[in-house]
Amino acid sequence: MIVHRRTWFYRLPGQEFAKEISFELPVTAAQAKEFLRKTFGVLPLELWSH
Repeated sequence: MIVHRRTWFYRLPGQEFAKEISFELPVTAAQAKEFLRKTFGVLPLELWSH
């Protein structure tokens, strides 16, 4: 099952607490991971939707 969400929570390596990221259009987890990789240069340790 592919989940499309506008709001995702993520935790990058070295971060103790999760942060929130929101998109204008709903995106999949793979799209959110790719955006975070392009933005921060690393993949998130954890990624979940709300």
